[in-house]
Amino acid sequence: MTREEPEPYNVTEPDFDEITLIANPTEKQKLCMEKLELDEKIKELVAVVASDDFGNIELLKRGRLLRQASIMREYSRILKERIEN
Repeated sequence: MTREEPEPYNVTEPDFDEITLIANPTEKQKLCMEKLELDEKIKELVAVVASDDFGNIELLKRGRLLRQASIMREYSRILKERIEN
């Protein structure tokens, strides 16, 4: 597995209004928020995988964590596509 960082996505848009976002976010804003949250979780998981302690985790658990990271990255790419299209 390659250890790539999640792709950042800028939610700041010309019509971005934080108050509107909180009260009534658009579909695109919801997707952007979801992607930002997911990318933060990916960073945390990648930090665990890259840590010296990762080798001390049971083999099956390590495999699940690596699989989870891969799936989370794919989900992040799909969210990016949805945001851009």
